[in-house]
Amino acid sequence: MKIVKLSVLRPVAMSMVLVLLLILGGVSGRNMPVDLFPELTFPVAAVTATYDGAGPKEIENLLAEPLESSMSTLPNVESVRSVSQNGGVLVLVSFTWGTDMNFATLNMRERIDMAREALPEGASLPRVMRFDPSDLPIVQLSLTSENEQILEDLKQIAEEDIKAALDGADGVASVTVSGGAEKEILLTLDQQKMSSYNLTLQDLQQIIGSENLNLPAGNVQDQNQNLPIRITGQFTSIEDIKELPIPTQSGVIKLENLAEIKEAYADADQLSYLNGKEAVGISVLKQSGANTVSVANEIDDRLKELNQTLPEGVKIDTILDQSDFINQSIKSVTSNMIVGSILASIILYLFLRNLRSTIIIGLAIPLSIVTTFVFMYFSGQTLNLLTLGGLALGIGMMVDNAIVILENIFRLRKQGLSKKDAAIKGTNQVGTAIIASTLTTVVVFLPIVFVDGLAAQLFKPLALVISFSLLASLFTALIIVPLFSSLFLKLSTREKEQSNTDGKLFGKVKHFYKRRLDTALRHPKKNSWCSFTSICFILCRNSFYRNRIPSCPRSEHRFCYS
Repeated sequence: MKIVKLSVLRPVAMSMVLVLLLILGGVSGRNMPVDLFPELTFPVAAVTATYDGAGPKEIENLLAEPLESSMSTLPNVESVRSVSQNGGVLVLVSFTWGTDMNFATLNMRERIDMAREALPEGASLPRVMRFDPSDLPIVQLSLTSENEQILEDLKQIAEEDIKAALDGADGVASVTVSGGAEKEILLTLDQQKMSSYNLTLQDLQQIIGSENLNLPAGNVQDQNQNLPIRITGQFTSIEDIKELPIPTQSGVIKLENLAEIKEAYADADQLSYLNGKEAVGISVLKQSGANTVSVANEIDDRLKELNQTLPEGVKIDTILDQSDFINQSIKSVTSNMIVGSILASIILYLFLRNLRSTIIIGLAIPLSIVTTFVFMYFSGQTLNLLTLGGLALGIGMMVDNAIVILENIFRLRKQGLSKKDAAIKGTNQVGTAIIASTLTTVVVFLPIVFVDGLAAQLFKPLALVISFSLLASLFTALIIVPLFSSLFLKLSTREKEQSNTDGKLFGKVKHFYKRRLDTALRHPKKNSWCSFTSICFILCRNSFYRNRIPSCPRSEHRFCYS
């Protein structure tokens, strides 16, 4: 192969290619998003609408049927279902797998605009929602206080201080606050006074709404400056509401003469507790495609700054942080990859008994992984459990190509060939077989790319990473291993003398295997019955333990929503 001869005879040029791969692989691995699973898209969208005071039968006739009719004409729709209940309807639209949900939801909104005239006047504008796993919070916080006076202001602190600080973090899509007490102004009207002044509730609503506004009032030119004018009318205190003038037939009176006005807390529709204590919950959602670990680290840095500015006694606790589970999972897979690489190098040393050859294989493994990172980055993959699992699975296979070529080069070196001649000839002898065996393995995994449905979204990255790792190992075996062998593979005098003999340990293993093989060939029926009995024993043992081992282990990552 010309590429093998080029790598051996042009070591400087191949070294530059190697440096380029290391740089590209390092940048690719650093910039790849890190997440728990690949990005999942479910072809399901929902339409919700409310109609206060209507029963399920009226909701079905007035809301569900028009919406179902408009949704059923959309392209790629598999099914349309609706759930009607008191005051509202939920319409679920299922599309075929592979449908672009961004365009699908856009078409749904267009159909809703067309069907709006068929809806009753009192109904709310229908909303389109889609189920996206990325909409689940990546970080959940709890704000607590030991001071009862500050406890009433926790929600205000969460909305004005914490929410504002976290919204500015890179990769954060939204921050929602739940629980806590929310203040409101309560007006208790005097019906007798309202009747005596001939006022209605609608009159007061219009007056209060029209007064509680900030309006623009034009511009003023002053010395080449254009100054905007604003009329500030929003209420800033409860005294402004009490002093609000109300025009009546008998004259102008203050609002406090018609109603009792006081500041109170609104009825809570959400309750948040932490360890039995009242708290305020804060949920943080990341942007689509953002790095979960980076966003969580940015949030953690913001929280450290906020803890220094919060009132005394107020504490922020992290209830859920997806990055912790992601880091633990990825560290576990990464450590297994490293241990597997070390064990492969040790086994290779036990067979070849040459330290330089072991170092060459030890360098080929990380080079193959770095090259795989380049393919993953430019194909839009992320570092998650499945892609790293595919990479770990590919490590065992990516060593095979390098070992076969290196062993053949090592054999030719023992026969007396020079380092360069042994590297070129040894690679050419087995190069075609290596290419064929690698491509046959790639052909097994690559068709998973054409699978549809949820399985495609989960296992397509796995199949691609395995294929990328095998192709990277082929590149490393055909170029890097001959290059390193021509530069570093040297034989000691003892190894040259042992070219036609085996070591003591391997000689005994070879002799034991030869005796057992001769015995098996002389008694084929006996060995067949032994093999059949062993298979039956293994199957019976598996069925025996299957009922005693739980099918799904308990996860350490558990949640409880109520």
